[in-house]
Amino acid sequence: ATIVSATVNVGLNFIFIPWLAQDGAAITTLIAEAIVCIMSFYYAKDYVKKLVDFAELGKSLVGATLMFAIALAARGMFIEQFGIVIRILLTVIVSVLTYGVIMIVLRDKVLIWVLGILREKIKILFVF
Repeated sequence: ATIVSATVNVGLNFIFIPWLAQDGAAITTLIAEAIVCIMSFYYAKDYVKKLVDFAELGKSLVGATLMFAIALAARGMFIEQFGIVIRILLTVIVSVLTYGVIMIVLRDKVLIWVLGILREKIKILFVF
């Protein structure tokens, strides 16, 4: 996959760089990396099917999609009231909280596991 990707990248660089300069180099690198990704997935698909819990992946995709929508809405709400740094911080905080709540509602295994570990650590801190 790496050899095919590198060969495609070099070949496309001869076409795209004279035409689009640094944008052409970026495009060819993107194409080359996509080739590596696709080929790697193709050859590893049997292993991926065994290792990936697609139900959990679906929960993450739902959470990410809703978080993205909330982040866009939050960004729009914070347009003129605050400076750029405050807007970014507020958007990140709202997005993280949104994702966390969605994952808790969907009973995400990884988040529940992490919260269990945090709960134990907090208990240890408050036991004298």
